[in-house]
Amino acid sequence: SPLRRALLRLVAAARAVTTRLPLPVLRPLTLLLAAFLWLWWVGPLKLAALAGGRPRVRDLPLAQYVDYPFRVLWNDQFDRFSAPLEKRYARQEVEALLRSAGLVDVTVLPGYGWRAVGTRPPA
Repeated sequence: SPLRRALLRLVAAARAVTTRLPLPVLRPLTLLLAAFLWLWWVGPLKLAALAGGRPRVRDLPLAQYVDYPFRVLWNDQFDRFSAPLEKRYARQEVEALLRSAGLVDVTVLPGYGWRAVGTRPPA
């Protein structure tokens, strides 16, 4: 979606700087980012989900954090902005990777990041 592409472009631009920062500098910056995201986005999503709006919020950015404690959001932001290497795959590429590994019954589930499963055929 256009929203997802815009968010990924923003993250990629920030990573051009953050992956070069010393970790003792990046840790508090990602703590501030996570706190901002929690207060202004994830928290309201959590309230909406608790009020019965879970089906409507589950496809929004960062909605997966509604079910996790704050430290998971912080850890994920630190990981996202500190890892020097990042590779993004299209859905078809993920499926092809699993099939090229010999897996069958491959399923690729959408989201912010792919989740994929496959079955190893009997020997």
